[in-house]
Amino acid sequence: MSSSADPAKVSATVSGAILAVSGIIIFTATNLLGITLTADDVTSLASAIGAIAGAVWMIYGLIRKVLIASGKIGQ
Repeated sequence: MSSSADPAKVSATVSGAILAVSGIIIFTATNLLGITLTADDVTSLASAIGAIAGAVWMIYGLIRKVLIASGKIGQ
């Protein structure tokens, strides 16, 4: 999830994906379901998606470390 340019920052790909998913959800909610979303709702949604993406990436990294340490896969 970290940026290739600056490991301390979230990658542009992940940030873009979160914004794209948020946009799709907003469009679907407002046009197809008739739900009104506030700016706070969108911010909360984007934060939740980011947290989920971070958790998935962390689990992937941990599994990869275990497999590399055990010699089952190469780097």
